[in-house]
Amino acid sequence: MSQPNPYASPGSVDPHVERVPEPTWARVLSRLQDLLLNIWPMMLGVLVVLCLPWQLLLSFVIYTFLEQEEVMSLVYVSLLGTFGQLTVQLLAEALVIAAAWQHLQKETLDVSAAIGRGLRGFVAVFPSMLLSFMAISAAMILCIFPGVYLNIRWMFALPIAVAEGRGGLHPLQKSWEITEPHFFYSMLMFALFCIPLVVVMVVTSLPSALMPEIDHWVIDGTLTTVGDLFTLIVCCGFTVAYYELLLSQVVPATALPQSPHFNQ
Repeated sequence: MSQPNPYASPGSVDPHVERVPEPTWARVLSRLQDLLLNIWPMMLGVLVVLCLPWQLLLSFVIYTFLEQEEVMSLVYVSLLGTFGQLTVQLLAEALVIAAAWQHLQKETLDVSAAIGRGLRGFVAVFPSMLLSFMAISAAMILCIFPGVYLNIRWMFALPIAVAEGRGGLHPLQKSWEITEPHFFYSMLMFALFCIPLVVVMVVTSLPSALMPEIDHWVIDGTLTTVGDLFTLIVCCGFTVAYYELLLSQVVPATALPQSPHFNQ
């Protein structure tokens, strides 16, 4: 069976090309496994260079300031944790997604090209991610279900930003458009990756909670980095799920990446 071109010109789909079957969780997991086996050096580098130093610094600051038991100390820690976590984690995710997108295009891993693409995607998507973070946080506080719903509708925003290199509200808008006719598929992908992530986050927080004698900022920072690793895997899973939608041509042609290749 001939394969469709997932990078066709916007607004046009070749009527003579057969469509690949609609994406399934089994095909997404199979492609994700192959992806992780090929981009693990990039993922490991991001963890060592970005995630681990940041989590150790944040953990040290939290332990230091919380000992003072002052209101302003709590405010400073909250602001640092929120803004820093959003920035560092988002940058790490953008870099890994860039490498993942490179592999999905069947290109050899080019670290410098992936870093360049990831940085551009990070700059482009930061305003959208900041807006979505505030909206989702408010929705989760009011009621957990609206927050989960927004997470599902915007789950492809970062892969779209990295793949297309477009900023503003475009990633959020495009993700909303893509998930609308394929909400069940998007919800399945969200549950498939995020439920294990929640389990990992809970497990990594247990040692300090259950064994106070080992409670230390180095241990906490290291365990949190393990959670960051699984977060990057989830981002790769979302990227593969998005790519499968493109490959099957079940999304509008206008949703296809305008500049899919890093070397253009």
